[in-house]
Parts: sequence; C-alpha cells; structure tokens
Amino acid sequence: MIDKANEPTSKGRIGIIPGSWETGVNWGPLSDELAYQGYTPVVVNDLPVQDPSATRSDHVRVAANALSKTDAPLSLLVAYSGGGLIVEETIKVLKSKGVDVHHIAYLSASLGQPADHTRTDPLRGAIPPQRNSQRFRDSIETLADGTTIMGRRAARELLFGKVPRSLARIAIKSMQPQFRLQDPPLPEVHEIPGTYIWDPRDPVRDEAWVYAVTKALGLNTIKLDGGGHAIHLARPKALAPVLGALAGPRHRSIQVPRQRETHEDSYSRGFDT
Repeated sequence: MIDKANEPTSKGRIGIIPGSWETGVNWGPLSDELAYQGYTPVVVNDLPVQDPSATRSDHVRVAANALSKTDAPLSLLVAYSGGGLIVEETIKVLKSKGVDVHHIAYLSASLGQPADHTRTDPLRGAIPPQRNSQRFRDSIETLADGTTIMGRRAARELLFGKVPRSLARIAIKSMQPQFRLQDPPLPEVHEIPGTYIWDPRDPVRDEAWVYAVTKALGLNTIKLDGGGHAIHLARPKALAPVLGALAGPRHRSIQVPRQRETHEDSYSRGFDT
C-alpha cells in the first residue's frame, strides 16, 4: 500500500532515468538545485545493467517501480542519453500503475534511431543517421564478461568534455560496466507533451538528426549551450530552472541562462555519497 502520510509536500515530482554506464551519483548536483526550487527529484538508481539475462522489460519494470513509490503524478520525467531508450515503455507501465506523467524532457537523449541507416517513413519523411554515432560506437570497449564500458579518455572527451575537471574525474570513476540493450524503434507520437534539451555542440548527438527526430515526433527543442553531452553535470544551475518551467502547471516562458557556471565547490556536495 502506498504511504501518502510520509510523502513530502513539494511543487511536484521530477523523475530521472539515467544514461548508459551512469550511476545516480551524477545527479546529485541537479537534484540539489531542483530541491532548492521546491521539487522532489526521484532518480532511478537500480537498473539491472549488470544482469546478462535482463531484458528491456526488466529495465522498464525496475524504472517504473522506482518512479511509482507513490501514486502522485510526475510533473516531469527526464530521460537522459540512453535512458531515452526505455522511457516510452516506462510511461506505459506507470500509467497502468495509476501514475500520470505530465511532460517528458529528453535530455541529450537517444530515441532509438538505428545508427547505420536512414529511416524513411511516409508520414515522417527521412531521418538521417547520426554522423557522430560511429565515433561513439568505436569508443565502447567490450569486457571479458560481455559487459561494455567506455574508455576513460573517450568518456572525458565525448561525455564529460564540458564538465569541470574535478567532477568529470569522479563521474568517470563511478561509471559501471553494463550489458547493452538493442535499440528500439523510434517512438510514436503520443498525447504527452515533450521537449528535447541539448547542446548543439554535443559530440554524441548530431544536429541534423536532432532536428529531424524532434520534428517527426512533434517535440519542442531547447538549446543549452556549453553543456556538452552531460548537461546535468556541466550546467546544473542553468538546467534546473528549465526543468522547473517544464514541470510547472502552465509551462512558463523559459529563459535559458547563457553564462556557464564556474564554481565547482558548489556542486561537490552532490557527490558525497
């Protein structure tokens, strides 16, 4: 039974599905900023990435269970990077559990586009392959047990290039090997509004692909310069009000701060776990 008595009073819940090789520790800085705004961040921490028998359905079940500890709706569900590959199915399971999602934020997210060919759809037109995807794939190492990991140098360049160096070292050290799932097909357009947030200079996401996919799926786009791929670590103070605006009841006009944060000490508390 859901315990509503201990549910904290807040502006709303913001769910977060992390990306590949990532642990919940990376979301400490952004979670602190969201909590300061009055939101309750809920980070999915226990995806079965190191279980060779785990299927996509297992990943979806774990994510949905973590996000449905209460039946309060999710004002916003953030899917970061590889987390975008399970977000659509997770929303369906949440709905079956009576948990509504009001808005989806795709943060530097993969959405299932196969990397090695162009998808042509009579309604959507052509969606180009990601030019950066080959470079990304080439940087992935397969370990003896079949799990995968990205090398430290490649991770620093591709994933954490805009993250302050001291925080990038912690994030890279915390990366965990995982068994990778096959990419699903592109999701269908649905009634839940969605916004794609990204840095146009992200070395992982190709600009032409982002524009084509967001147009095909009817997603709004927000550019957050200076964030690279891991915007939540590089610019948490700029990202938090953007997410707060999307989680708000009327999706207020969003002003994106242009100045990059430079005070690393203010973020370090998010890594004290």
